[in-house]
Amino acid sequence: MAASGLPHPSPLRRSNPVALYAANVPEGVKPDGYHDLILVGLQTESVAAASGVAVANTTNASLHIPRVTADTTAKWASEGEDLEVANPVLDEITSTPKKVGGVIRVSRELAQDSSPAATKLVGDSLTRAIAVALDNAFFTNSGTQTKAPVGLPGVTGFTPISGTATNLDSFTEAQVKALGNRTQVRAWYMAAATYLRFAGIKQATGSNVGLLETGFSINGIPVYITENLPLNTVYGLDTAQALMVVRDRAKVEVSDQAFFETDEVAVKVTMRVDFAFPQAKAVTKLTIAA
Repeated sequence: MAASGLPHPSPLRRSNPVALYAANVPEGVKPDGYHDLILVGLQTESVAAASGVAVANTTNASLHIPRVTADTTAKWASEGEDLEVANPVLDEITSTPKKVGGVIRVSRELAQDSSPAATKLVGDSLTRAIAVALDNAFFTNSGTQTKAPVGLPGVTGFTPISGTATNLDSFTEAQVKALGNRTQVRAWYMAAATYLRFAGIKQATGSNVGLLETGFSINGIPVYITENLPLNTVYGLDTAQALMVVRDRAKVEVSDQAFFETDEVAVKVTMRVDFAFPQAKAVTKLTIAA
């Protein structure tokens, strides 16, 4: 989904690998410089990345992220009176990026092509594979998928909200409670079927005018559609307080041995990624009555 708030297509369903061929592709792919191409592509192919979750790059095995758990204090004072000396209470969370990767089949002609069009064709396919895995972890992993980063379901201390699909009160409640926690909702995430329940609400009995704004937003906040969430589950997130931690660069490797009999080339991409939520109250979970 694009950053404008328009819903993202359903995640790619993969079965057997399908080879890419060089038909109608201009001349010249050498797998160089794919890191930036993949990261840029994730901004549209991954729902999590498209919603504005910030990218933090690191060259270390782990990234230590400091956070304030209690603010310092200030007081009113007379002229010349000593001010109170106090320090904020700090701690840190440790983010350890985990490996995600995939392999695609490419015709030998395309693998030897170095034109921008060919590079984009291969890069887009690699990006989609990574995006599907990232979104699956971000929206479904509570920690049971031990090889993947923990996503929204694994955040402890989030703000829970209960609501119905007859009005938008639960969204308003989520936004107000977020402000009370010195955070704010910047993105809503839900399945298409959940969004459609609210899209059917009319402004008044007998009216054909929907209650929702145009442009796929609720209460002024963009809605991001993902089929990784179950029906009637909505997450609100302050994306300014969430991180996608990327270690090193995306690594792309080519082998001409894996599919020797078909004269195809295997292109492998690997990245190391983690998600971090320094402030649990930046996450709001809405449970909508069936």
